[in-house]
Amino acid sequence: MNLKNIKDNFIMFGLVVPLVFSLIVVIIAYFAVPPFIEWLPNNKDKTQAIVEFDRNDYYLVNYDSFSELRLNNFVGWLSSDDLGLGCAVTYDSEKEPVNVASLSALSKEPWINNGGIIVTGKNTDKVFRNLHKAKIGDQVTISFNGHEAYTYEVVEITNKENREESYRHFNNDTLVMCMQINDFRNLKEDYLYKVVVAKLVR
Repeated sequence: MNLKNIKDNFIMFGLVVPLVFSLIVVIIAYFAVPPFIEWLPNNKDKTQAIVEFDRNDYYLVNYDSFSELRLNNFVGWLSSDDLGLGCAVTYDSEKEPVNVASLSALSKEPWINNGGIIVTGKNTDKVFRNLHKAKIGDQVTISFNGHEAYTYEVVEITNKENREESYRHFNNDTLVMCMQINDFRNLKEDYLYKVVVAKLVR
């Protein structure tokens, strides 16, 4: 074997082949790793997301309509086995420094003319940490203090909607869950939301 052949073989097997192999590995990883991560069990996420509900932790008031509630009054408890959610819901508390979900003042009582609900929450352990994993068909229940529990089934999921855009989902028999994904308060802009829309289960 002459010197030229040795040089050509070195270039082929010492440089080209490892580079091609590395490129193939990167391509396979790019497509294979995300589905594998989604496949992994998320019990840890669910355990961290669910917190125990202790009525003594909240200021309870009896109410027949949401208009009787004031800022931060306890509304009820939102939960989902499908999503690993479990959090308190208080009234109009979105901008308060609390780890609870906030019932929008626009919400209407489901026990009166099948009113629709808007609930907003942060992407934190005790609120909407697992909402990004929502899938069509997942079920969410809200137990209202002094009233019945209502179960909703997810029918639509959208990303990066502003407040006004999220309101278009608001209808009777509907639960609209909005998870804050950006905070632009210091830039004189509004939140952006991941919006999960669910319909009341009959």
